[in-house]
Amino acid sequence: LRYKTRIALPVNRARNMLGVMDTTNTLEYGQVFVQYTEMGSHVTEPAPKHVVSGTVVVTKCPCLHPGDVRRLTAVDVPRLHHVVDCVVFPAKGPRPHPDEMAGSDLDGDEYVVIWDARLSFPSNKKPMNFSDRNVQQRNGEITIDDMIKFLCDYIKNDAIGVLSNAHLAWADQEPDGIYSPRCLSIAEKVSTCLDFAKTGRTAFLRRDERPVMYPDFMEKGDHKMSYRSNRALGQLYRACRSLEAAVGMSGRCHTGSVAALEVPGWERYRSSANAALEQYNFQLSRILRQYGMNSEGEAMAGAINLFDHYHNATTDKLNMEDLVEKLTRFIKETTRNVFFDELKAELEKEGVCPGGEQVLRKFQKASAWYMAVYGKDAVETTYYSFPWCISDVLVEILQFSDTNAGQHYNNTLAKLVDEMLANNYDDVCARWDDKVELKPNGVVITKPAEDALKLIKMWLKKEALLRGDESSESARPVLCEECIGTVFLDFLTNSTMKPESPKIFPDCSGNATPKEAVGMTTGTTFVHFLHWCTDHQELPKQACRKDVCAGGGYTGETQSHHLPMVALRAYSTAAVSLDLCHFGLPCDPVLHELNQLVTESEPVRIPIKEETMYKKIIGNLEGVKELLLRWTGVEDLYISGHEEPHQRYLVVTSTGRDWQRWFLEELLLQPWFPEAIEKGSLDAFLKPKIAVGES
Repeated sequence: LRYKTRIALPVNRARNMLGVMDTTNTLEYGQVFVQYTEMGSHVTEPAPKHVVSGTVVVTKCPCLHPGDVRRLTAVDVPRLHHVVDCVVFPAKGPRPHPDEMAGSDLDGDEYVVIWDARLSFPSNKKPMNFSDRNVQQRNGEITIDDMIKFLCDYIKNDAIGVLSNAHLAWADQEPDGIYSPRCLSIAEKVSTCLDFAKTGRTAFLRRDERPVMYPDFMEKGDHKMSYRSNRALGQLYRACRSLEAAVGMSGRCHTGSVAALEVPGWERYRSSANAALEQYNFQLSRILRQYGMNSEGEAMAGAINLFDHYHNATTDKLNMEDLVEKLTRFIKETTRNVFFDELKAELEKEGVCPGGEQVLRKFQKASAWYMAVYGKDAVETTYYSFPWCISDVLVEILQFSDTNAGQHYNNTLAKLVDEMLANNYDDVCARWDDKVELKPNGVVITKPAEDALKLIKMWLKKEALLRGDESSESARPVLCEECIGTVFLDFLTNSTMKPESPKIFPDCSGNATPKEAVGMTTGTTFVHFLHWCTDHQELPKQACRKDVCAGGGYTGETQSHHLPMVALRAYSTAAVSLDLCHFGLPCDPVLHELNQLVTESEPVRIPIKEETMYKKIIGNLEGVKELLLRWTGVEDLYISGHEEPHQRYLVVTSTGRDWQRWFLEELLLQPWFPEAIEKGSLDAFLKPKIAVGES
């Protein structure tokens, strides 16, 4: 979402379709005919087809003008049932619907068709009125020189990227957004440039249409003025960026196997699994070589990071990603069909009756596919996605394994924490601080809750967010143990930590086996606390009675705002890697990987509008640096001032942990940042969302 700004929609509620005209002249203006093929595995019979009826939203990319999105009515026309996976537009009306969408003309254009009622809107906006776009006529013979000149003109006048970036920036800044006159003008110019290859006409930005500042989600802060966007894209961008650390180092392959997926008797399918693996890896490697991709993960995710020099154009990248996605989907579906076809043939040949034996054979075969890649004696391979073509069967095995265990955990991390404590309790106790200072005020503190608090304190010390020595004079932003205890009590008081209802999974004989729900253990309490922190983006401002938090106490700056960011990063990283070392706990050496790297950030430009404020900051750069170090906890930072004829700005580069660097950037882009520097405090600007009683 952060890089592609595209959200996947369910395939039974939206599709990309080619547009065609109604040759039967049946459809009225405002109507369309949409019939789509059901996606999925349909080997023995044709896939079902469905005709859409009701309100649909249709548009064509790029979609910049408010009128480019049309709200139409899908109707069932029997005479058009031979048209499948296309959107049929009427031949009647004052203006063709495709022309209303950025001047489309049905020359192979692809449209986005959405019939999800949640994404509909009340009415259409007036479509764009296009100026005369007749092709420039040329008399006489067209020579090679003419072709070269046209190609050079096309390259020189390819301004679609510049125009689109300007439209996005102004849409975020203008009060009326995409309805503002400036955005409407740029949208029309984009449409003109799209048809340059046909018409020879182009368009450029006027001086007043060139953005001076760009929203943070466009990531231009290293060479352009940037600001913190409070609109939807800005909020989505920052939410996604908070999770980047979770996957930043998770691309490493973990070759350890999960014991629950090693079903007894899987060896009978070893040879067939290795044969299927060899064929799958051959097809996957051919795709990677053909499109110059560096990793299997890029192909599986459909997000290619590096392209060869033959695919540098934006359109080439998008087309290439779509093509790779279709190819990988094809080989996964083909491989999946191999699994079920082989299993079906074996069961029919041996006359195995439906029931527990059939389920056991399916589990054994799926386990063999898994062990072919992740088992101790697995064939050496550089690809690891093979068994996940049948991920649903592997999930069934895990569910059945949980059923037989007698208890069901709704959170894998909680289960891992409890299992680790059960096997290494003495070792963990030697690491944590047994001293727990809590003032319950009527809250019952159970032994699991007390142990969970000890784990929280050990984790926060690892994150350099909990002060270990209260006599330390470090000015870095930390929390004292008493304040962490206050936050933990607030969590116990206000969160709803109740065991979830028991789930029921069928066993191999087809019977339902109820399972006992897990109560509030140390692991579940610890994980619930992390969830609670992420839901409270601004934790309570609580006076630090010891006056040690953040080198001056909460009376000076509110520091608990770091906790949600750190909790989100730690939980997400552990959820991806299943590595408990991210919580400061003993971990499986097989899963262990480096974490909490200290890295350098990209430079960030901060505009300072008032000359007086700019001079104050420049005159006290060391003092400003000390404030930022104390507020954010970064290891080091560099600040420089730059003054140009029409603008003044600071350039800040920092070194630290990811959450520290990102909080620094959040702080720098706040509109009140210069005022906070002048006051020397964040206290007046960080407003808590919930209140806590005095302790």
